[in-house]
Amino acid sequence: MSSEPAEPAEASEAEVNKPHPGRKSRIVKRAEKDPNDPAIQAWLGYVLLRMEKYDDAIPYFQKALQSGKSANLLINLGNAYLGKGDLEE
Repeated sequence: MSSEPAEPAEASEAEVNKPHPGRKSRIVKRAEKDPNDPAIQAWLGYVLLRMEKYDDAIPYFQKALQSGKSANLLINLGNAYLGKGDLEE
């Protein structure tokens, strides 16, 4: 019997990128502490985008963009509009 610990199983890319149910609640708590932090707003929008809650994600991206434009924020906002089928925005 070996006394060495077993190697952890490698997570697949799909598992790593899969939204975690607890992740939203931690970010929501941070957003409650500092509702004007654009990084927190962007992360909350991203989590909602990954959960396919496009209508919920859009206001967070819009609020984060108020502090300055960012290519990633604009892409994520566009993906949220695309996900909800709003090609005009």
